Amino acid sequence: MHGGHEKVLHTERLDLEPLLPAHAPKLFEPLQDPRIYIFEPQRPPVSVSEFETRLERLATRLSPDGHQTWLNWAVRQHAGEYVGIV
Repeated sequence: MHGGHEKVLHTERLDLEPLLPAHAPKLFEPLQDPRIYIFEPQRPPVSVSEFETRLERLATRLSPDGHQTWLNWAVRQHAGEYVGIV
């Protein structure tokens, strides 16, 4: 599934874009909201470059052991604002 074959998914209010390192500067600020991490074991990204490195790993669409396919998406409102990842 990796290699640029993923498509953007559209809902009534949101677009789900395949998560790529290029999303790091667009998602950095929205992911600073501490409310996101009440039930999420991770912490907010500490810098855009650190977040970009993380997204490079996620963009492979594979678990570290290569046995699972991961579908990671950037969530964007139709108005154009990025609001999170799933």
